[in-house]
Amino acid sequence: MGEALRKAVGSCEEELLTAQPGGGRPPALLAEALPRDLALLRKGVRQRTLYQHSVRSHAPTLAYIEQVLAEGAQVRTV
Repeated sequence: MGEALRKAVGSCEEELLTAQPGGGRPPALLAEALPRDLALLRKGVRQRTLYQHSVRSHAPTLAYIEQVLAEGAQVRTV
């Protein structure tokens, strides 16, 4: 992730809205995103994400989604 985007996400205080293009996310990106996203959720930031339906069969992305859902994120597929 670019530094500007990393700073913007890190300074998020109320809501994080994202749309993820393509299918499943690369495991390395998920490993980077998970602690950051969990920290935001735990400080009360709402997170809503859209994925393409193909992530439903991508185990690494599903594992990430299950963890953020457990902390209150909202995830939808289209």
